[in-house]
Amino acid sequence: MRQLGQTEQDTQFTSVLSNLRVGSVIRDDWQFLQTQVLRSLSPDEKKEFDDTIILYTRNKEVDEKNIQMLEATRNPVARLEAQYHGVNASVGRKVDSDDCGNLEDILHLSVGARVLQHS
Repeated sequence: MRQLGQTEQDTQFTSVLSNLRVGSVIRDDWQFLQTQVLRSLSPDEKKEFDDTIILYTRNKEVDEKNIQMLEATRNPVARLEAQYHGVNASVGRKVDSDDCGNLEDILHLSVGARVLQHS
């Protein structure tokens, strides 16, 4: 995705992304990215990221964040587990969601939660 910002920081971020894309990250890129690590920012700086996209390296981290966000709505969270027919649950859980119309074996829902609809 193209970066449209015009500040020096925006330009540097565009350069870092370009270097990452081609696998030629330099020390300056790494140092710049370290300034953007959430845990190293002040509380006021962290607030600027409240509505941004967060990238995770593991699905487990994504699941934990999603549950945390559901709980933040202060509404009850329902945990729905798939029921399997013709196969036991331990086998059913191993089936990739891509093979099931993007349905996961466990779904957490809450009133007021945003839901992404796949077409």
